[in-house]
Amino acid sequence: MALPTSMVQNLRSRAQSGIVIGFKPSTGKRYRIELKRSTQSSTASTNWTSIFLDPTSRGFTYRDELPLSTRTYYYRARQLGVGSSNSSYSMTVNAKPQQFPEVWKPLSLGHNNRGNVEVLGGDVWLSSSKTAKVGTQQSTGLLSKTLRLSFNQVLPALNTETWDAQSGYLTPNALSVTRSYAGAVVLPKGVTIKSFASRFRRGGAGGSAVVYLKKSSSAAVVTDLAQNSATTVSPTNFQTITKTTLSELIGDLPTYYVYVQLFSTAAAGARFLWSEIGYQMPSYDKTV
Repeated sequence: MALPTSMVQNLRSRAQSGIVIGFKPSTGKRYRIELKRSTQSSTASTNWTSIFLDPTSRGFTYRDELPLSTRTYYYRARQLGVGSSNSSYSMTVNAKPQQFPEVWKPLSLGHNNRGNVEVLGGDVWLSSSKTAKVGTQQSTGLLSKTLRLSFNQVLPALNTETWDAQSGYLTPNALSVTRSYAGAVVLPKGVTIKSFASRFRRGGAGGSAVVYLKKSSSAAVVTDLAQNSATTVSPTNFQTITKTTLSELIGDLPTYYVYVQLFSTAAAGARFLWSEIGYQMPSYDKTV
């Protein structure tokens, strides 16, 4: 027998409402948290109601269930520890109650007492339409990185050049004549070159080792962005020369390369080991 409509009981749970407060404890897990709530104002003389929460060292959220209204609630919190002084109160925040969603499935990104995010039990996925940024919110973050061009990544500039590449260095295989070598610098558009360093040696008196960072806008237009010259006169001592005054934004047209010139007056004189290009990237999709 069907029941009259007025006698059918609605078994759905009542929609809940309230305010969600987030916490990130700054000390160990043995301290309780006292959450104070007021409905009058944020001043210290206001009557506050205390809510005591269990100790933890991880970040978490607390749902304060309240009637749905236009009343403003004020909150502040501190940590309490047996045998220790109570911490100072946090800054006072306020909000009005809102209706909680019927299905409450928060993504829990726990924070430890050092403020680091801890994600346990699964992978972290990023949408292909989103970009993982470097830095903090409301700031321009930049990550500094280094690209190293080793001795075996440069090629003779001419097919008549002679060289010897062994034991971790490049040296000309001819005396009293300048030999030139070039290696491409491959960086993505959007990064900015900030420094240029070279590790090499001049060798004995009369020898020389010079390394350039060059930009080529076309076959006829080549610009020297930086030049590193070995200055120490020694048959054995290597030195590292660094230029840190660069600010070259990588765009669409130019290409960049390292150009090495070695001149030896004695066997095993001038040598080239590597060059490093320091650059800054604004986001993780701009990297090598």
